[in-house]
Amino acid sequence: MSKKIVKISPEKKRCPRCKEEKSVTDFYRNIAQKCGLTGWCKKCHLGWFKGYYQKHKERSREYDLEVGERGRNIIAQVKELGCGCCPEVDERTLVFHHVDSGDKKFCVGGGRRSVVTLVKELEKCELICANCHAKRR
Repeated sequence: MSKKIVKISPEKKRCPRCKEEKSVTDFYRNIAQKCGLTGWCKKCHLGWFKGYYQKHKERSREYDLEVGERGRNIIAQVKELGCGCCPEVDERTLVFHHVDSGDKKFCVGGGRRSVVTLVKELEKCELICANCHAKRR
């Protein structure tokens, strides 16, 4: 007895959770997967995530706060170095300037990011004060 091979067009993918064949735009990107997409469709993925969050609400909030705190600590440590162009050290005036704006993924100061993602983005930046930043732009 041989297995039945089903060919699916490159524009379609089957979600194993809802058992529906959907457009590839109905799936999130995931570079870790061979096809480059998540296994479940967006609708199933969101449904699962909402259920998980409701079930583990307190733990999720604690994790969000912990990740945010780690990111703020890393940024504060980097800001202790001061401006790379002038002697300014007041952290309120320091900004992260992306050397190549085309390579920018996100603004360093906002949102919760993993430590690895934050550090990778910081490596693309130089720390300068607002005055030096205004002169460069």
